[in-house]
Amino acid sequence: MKTTFDTNAFLYQLVTSCIGTTMTGGVYNIERPLNSELEDIVVGTLPIGEEQIAICNINIFAPDKAVSIAGKTTMMADTKRLKELTEIVTEALDQDTDLAQNYHYRIINQSIIEEPEMDQHFVNLRLELRLYF
Repeated sequence: MKTTFDTNAFLYQLVTSCIGTTMTGGVYNIERPLNSELEDIVVGTLPIGEEQIAICNINIFAPDKAVSIAGKTTMMADTKRLKELTEIVTEALDQDTDLAQNYHYRIINQSIIEEPEMDQHFVNLRLELRLYF
């Protein structure tokens, strides 16, 4: 039986292999450093059921940017940067790599979520992952 440790390790390797040094922060397993103000990616897996199907999350964080609207500065999502980082990750997910030989996966949901207390937003990629032995 595969465990959440296995799926997290797979996602971590996959994301790390594609992201390189293109972002200011790091790739993390399960949680990101407290109060990080950098671009970070966090991978995690919800409990795996009997049929070896897992729901996994890849969260892609980016700091908000200051925007002037009607002479007032406000913090808004840096959608351009979130899109750039998301495209890097989704392209890696679309690749048929040796890392994926025991897994079949697809993105089942994508959303942008605000972290208002930190002036950040993150993209949540939710995957359905089928595990094979």
